[in-house]
Amino acid sequence: MRRTRLTAIGVAAILMGALAVQPAHAVLVTPNGSESMTISGVNTVNTGSITAATTSLTLSGPIAVGSFLDPYLGNPNNFCAAAGGGCTAAHAPGFLHLGDAIALSLLTFPVGGGLHAIAEHVTITDGASVVDFDFTSEFTTVLTPSTTTTPGTITIALLGHFTSDNTGNYILGGTADMSITCTQATSTGAIGCGGSIETPANIVFTPEPASLVLLGLGLASLGLVQIRRRKAE
Repeated sequence: MRRTRLTAIGVAAILMGALAVQPAHAVLVTPNGSESMTISGVNTVNTGSITAATTSLTLSGPIAVGSFLDPYLGNPNNFCAAAGGGCTAAHAPGFLHLGDAIALSLLTFPVGGGLHAIAEHVTITDGASVVDFDFTSEFTTVLTPSTTTTPGTITIALLGHFTSDNTGNYILGGTADMSITCTQATSTGAIGCGGSIETPANIVFTPEPASLVLLGLGLASLGLVQIRRRKAE
């Protein structure tokens, strides 16, 4: 009996020691936040001006965190490292600050033409700490041509996931979205752009009418196949 007690005490001591050396971020949290992006470079479209025929948008940097939305979706923005810039306070395990660099693997995006498959990797860096997002689909939500007197606008939305966190604080794999809006004051003016990154995703793609028609035809065909099988039986 005494030996059993000593063994139990020894096991408990080992477990306590293991817990003591665990890092503070051993308990993972779900990432929740919205960060705006400032896009400071010269941005272009393949048509020169934003028109109904525009099919490509190219951004140039630098790109950085511009502000935070706190709370986001009813919860604290837990990317916030400090109060200010939209953050009501620092929210653990947040480490991002205003001005943190944002790197995009792709700077040219399709415009119009429905849903596009893409491979966009986005990294936000704060000192030695880094978070990453991967976006796999893109859609144009607004395309308003510019004229000599009225502004033109392009808004694209990207959907993907929160994919990496080198601090080990966050749960990976949650949905994320990125929205980029570009405006041209007149058809001869510069194109200014900005955007935001959010997780969990707050954007839902709506299928185009043509896509809904194809889906309907597919379901109708499936129904006919089932009817024929029943008649054959």
